[in-house]
Amino acid sequence: MTIAGAVEAPYFVLGKTTRTEWRTIRKRPAPWAEIASNKVILTVPSEDARKLDDPAAVLETWHRILDTCAELAMWPSPDRKRPERYVADVQLCAGYMHAGYPIMIPVSAAPKLLDPGHLLKEGNWGLFHETGHNHQSRDWTFDGTGEVTVNLFTLYVFDKLCGVDPAKGRMAKPKIRKGVTNYFEHGHKFDEWKKKPFVALMMYVQMQQAFGWDAFKKVFAEYRDLPAKERPKTDAEKRDQWMVRFSRTVGKNLGPFFEAWGVPTSEQARASIQDLPGWMPPSLIEP
Repeated sequence: MTIAGAVEAPYFVLGKTTRTEWRTIRKRPAPWAEIASNKVILTVPSEDARKLDDPAAVLETWHRILDTCAELAMWPSPDRKRPERYVADVQLCAGYMHAGYPIMIPVSAAPKLLDPGHLLKEGNWGLFHETGHNHQSRDWTFDGTGEVTVNLFTLYVFDKLCGVDPAKGRMAKPKIRKGVTNYFEHGHKFDEWKKKPFVALMMYVQMQQAFGWDAFKKVFAEYRDLPAKERPKTDAEKRDQWMVRFSRTVGKNLGPFFEAWGVPTSEQARASIQDLPGWMPPSLIEP
């Protein structure tokens, strides 16, 4: 194969490219650069990459973020079949950012994608959120929770890497508290719950505050190892299994809690955990 008229791009590979080599490589004239490892590839405008003195530190930070997500999802190994890709571009097909392969972000967010200090001290909800989408499971994500269970990963990374308790930070903002209060004042209807991701997320935060992250990990591991015949087939089965499996894991009957939040479950599912002591948080409107 012969390539003619090509323009070299800045390209850093962890473990292969040295910092000394990078000082020259980053000057290559192509408009887009890649910073790569076996776990993550970051495609960004070259003008942002050229400002990096230590691309290895950026990649190692993203290794920590990705490994933390894999830890909550209870993947057998933090190693990946393929590197996660993040691409900064001027035209996205959906939203401000979106998940998938690759995860797409606007060019305006590229500097933060490449800033270890920002990622580990302040945290970045958007970047952590889209990363979380690539760790969700359909088995425990029922209708209305696609933009909810993803934020378990967002909160987990904030907690473990940035030191922000799930009940604090964004979830403590007055606007979210007011939304939860309004939800209960207007009848706590499931159709409304499904439309308000941060209201719904408060329910999960209350579970996390009461039972800790280990409870989620145990339930996620249980789902991961389920034989095909035991996996939920319908949305109703997803709600039932989530309530029952979590209740059995923590040794508490969460049936009344689900009812209080307006999340429907079957009478049969609720009856199956009647042997467990009931549980409710001190307040339904607080984390």
